[in-house]
Parts: sequence; structure tokens; C-alpha cells
Amino acid sequence: MASRPGFLTEWPWQRLGNFEYLILVPWVARSQLWINLARFQTVRSKHLIVDKAIEFDRVDREMIWDDHIILNGIIFYLSNSCVPGGSHLPWWDVKGVLISWLVHIGPVESAVIHPFVEELSYLLLFALPFFCMAYSRSACITAAVGYLPYVGFMNYMGRCNFELVPLWMFEAFPLLKYLMYTPSYHSLHHTQFWTNYCLFMPLYDYIYGTMDMSTEKLYKNSLKGKEETPNVVHLTHLTTLQSIYHLRIGFCSKTLPVVGELQIQTWIVPRFSFQEKEVINNLIENAIIVAEGKGAKVVSLGLLNQVIIVDGSGLAAAVVLHSIPAGTDRVLLRGKPSKTSCAIALALCQRGTKVIVVRREEFVALKLCVATNLAAHLVLSDDYTPKVWLVGEGLTDQDQRKASSGTCFIPFSQFPVKKTHEDCAYQVTPAMAVPRTLENMHTCENWLPRRVMSAWRIAGIVHALEEWDLHESGGTLNDIDKVWRATLNHGFLPLSP
Repeated sequence: MASRPGFLTEWPWQRLGNFEYLILVPWVARSQLWINLARFQTVRSKHLIVDKAIEFDRVDREMIWDDHIILNGIIFYLSNSCVPGGSHLPWWDVKGVLISWLVHIGPVESAVIHPFVEELSYLLLFALPFFCMAYSRSACITAAVGYLPYVGFMNYMGRCNFELVPLWMFEAFPLLKYLMYTPSYHSLHHTQFWTNYCLFMPLYDYIYGTMDMSTEKLYKNSLKGKEETPNVVHLTHLTTLQSIYHLRIGFCSKTLPVVGELQIQTWIVPRFSFQEKEVINNLIENAIIVAEGKGAKVVSLGLLNQVIIVDGSGLAAAVVLHSIPAGTDRVLLRGKPSKTSCAIALALCQRGTKVIVVRREEFVALKLCVATNLAAHLVLSDDYTPKVWLVGEGLTDQDQRKASSGTCFIPFSQFPVKKTHEDCAYQVTPAMAVPRTLENMHTCENWLPRRVMSAWRIAGIVHALEEWDLHESGGTLNDIDKVWRATLNHGFLPLSP
């Protein structure tokens, strides 16, 4: 080997090392932009075409779509290696460009395919223009590079669940409606099944009479759109940088679960919890005004929001109280005093349970919440031996190390406890499993498992279902037992320890 390699001896991206995969970023970015656009418009746009619920089984099913990319890569590699005329292509060949488009307009567009081998059939079908160019010795880079992005663009566009092709295009170019389909056109193939078979060009549906009669009406109705009127709006925002992955598209979304006739929307404030709270609160105020203008009956708030209508403290306290193992006669309460912790302390003292507080400032704050005749059950002590700890914000690693083996940590705050004690059990933040009747729930709420909602979010739903006309805000707290019974009656279930 030469001691001083010449020009282009190394791979162009060799100096990138393990970062060489950055060369794939443009393709990844293109796909992600289409995904973001489609999902963003689906969850916020009034121009939805198909308004159907999405569940986790569909999310799981679509997680394996990378298999199609692997299959395509293998087929392209084999074609380049084995098909005569499939390699060493010139940059331009007029004959090749014409052949690729004529074959696409002819056999590719006129073919009809169905499962079971749909993906393989698609691949072979779209490969026809390339095979024809290769065997006619007219293949060129321009035709290949032009045809593939066209197929990708039409696939992405046609599978959007909102209409994005403007009416003026068809008015200015009337023949275009025979040469280019729209998302609403393609959606009818999946909802009516026996119509609108075309891949990208409706021409053959017009010729063979397989065009759905409602195509034009659906297209115009989708462009016109319709406004939604939510019954409940749960307003929250991003927490950590990782929390972006719990959102449907990673930027800003609202899900639309439905319980019976009740429509629920979750609106995401595009700010993280570590950003300026003044900015967050201004956005919250504007969101509440918008929600009210849309006809929302209840607005529940999550995480660090300061403007409160239904804060869910009563249900959060109820969830914590029912998470305490039966027979527990004493608990340790540690964390920044809050409306929820005060409600928990009061309820435990009423039960006759001994509540141990290890910080004086927390003890003083909690003592104000407990009636004088119950004060004996609230104790300031440095006893860290209780097997049940009720914890909130402010719990430190040093505090956890003082817990004995087998201690159960039950958070009453909206943020989970950082696990530092391997011999202890940690429960999730106050939450409950949702009923099966709740549809269109296909994303996880922050760190919670699937089909599990935080108590603060559930509180708003129950508030609307019960048609309570009282705000739970400031010093006002809903009756804990009343809220708990109502929540269970509507099908929400406690989580297993």
C-alpha cells in the first residue's frame, strides 16, 4: 500500500468516523417532515378526511415499516448487480425518460393489486419502468432520480388525512384531475374499497367507471373543513427534552379520545417546564380563551401550569390514599407542601394514621391544614423507618438513602421520583387506567404506561361527565371520596402496585 495515498483513496465520508451515517440525514429529514406535516395537520386541522380512532395496535403495526426500506434496498442492490443495463448509467437519455413515464402511465397505473403480497407487488410494479429502461439500454440517472422522488412524493401526499391540493390548481388546469390524485380521492379506496383503484392517476378510474361518485363532494368538503367543539380540554406542556417522544409528532399536538359522547382534547403548550414560566402562563391564558371560544365546558391543567380551572388535586389525593397498602398505621410524608399533600395529610389524620414529617418547614405548613383535634396524628420526627413514604418535589437522594429496605415510595407530585434505592419499590405519579370505552388513545402521557392517564387529566373528564359546575381551584378542593366514587363509576381503574 502506498505510504502517501493519492486523491480519493479514502471514502469521502471516512473522516466522519461513526458519524458517517449523517449522510443519510437528508432522506431521514424528508420522511420526518412529511410525517410531522401529516400528523400535525391531522390533530389540529379542521380539514380532516377520515375521522376515525387510532389505537396502540395500529401504532405497533406501523412500527415495522422499516422492513419495507430494507426490502427495497436489497432489491435495488440485486437489480444493479444482475440486471443488464442496470449499472454504469449515463446522466441523461431522452429515450429512457420517455420510457419510464410511458410505462408508469400504462401498466403501472392500470394495475390493481391487493394483499397478501401487496408490498412485494408494489415493488415489482414500480420496478417496471426501470427494467424497461435497462433492457432497452436507455436507462439514465436523471430518469431514475426523477422517478423515485415522484413516487415518494405521491405516496406521502396521498396518505395524508387532510386535503392539501388547492382547488385553484384544478380550475387552472382541468386535465390535472385525470393525472394527479388527492388525499381525499385515495381515502375513498380505503373506506369504500371497491372504488378509486388508481395509484396516482385517476385517469383509469374514469375510463373503467371505478371512480367513486362522492369523490368531488368529499374533496370540496375536506377543503371547506369543519370546526370541532371539545367538551374537555386538558392543557399541558413539555417537561424534559425526552418528553418530546411522548407526543404524537414530537412538536405540538392534541389527541382526541372519546368517552361515549364526550370529546376530549389535549393541547400542548410549545414550551418546556424549564423555560420562563411567565411566557408559559401567557400561552396558557391564551389557550384557555381559545378553548372557551370553541365551546369547551371544562379545562383541566397539568404539570406546572399556574392558571387553574380544574387542577385535579382532589382526585390526585384520592389516588395516593388508595395506593397506600391496607393496614398501614404510619407513613412518612416528605416533599414540598402543596394542595395535594395537605389534602392527603388531613385525610390520613382523619383515618387515625400517624403522619411523620421530617422537615420543620413542611410540618409547619401541613399543621395549618389539619384541624386542632387531629393534630396529634401529625408528628415532627427524624424517624425514617416507616415502610410507606409519600413523597413530592424536594425529595433528595440523601433522603432516599435513609429509607429502610423494602420501603414503598408513593409520589403525590406530578413528577416521578428519581430511583436511587435498589431495594425499594417506586410507584408512578397519581394515575389510573382508562376505561375500554375511551377511544383514539394512541400516545402515552409523559412517563405513564399505555392507556393510563394522570389523575389531573382524569379529573377534568370526570368533572365534565358529572356536569359539576364548581371550579376546583385555589383553596377549593372537591370532596375526595365523592370524586373517587365518580371516577370509578365511569370506568377508570386503580393501577396495580
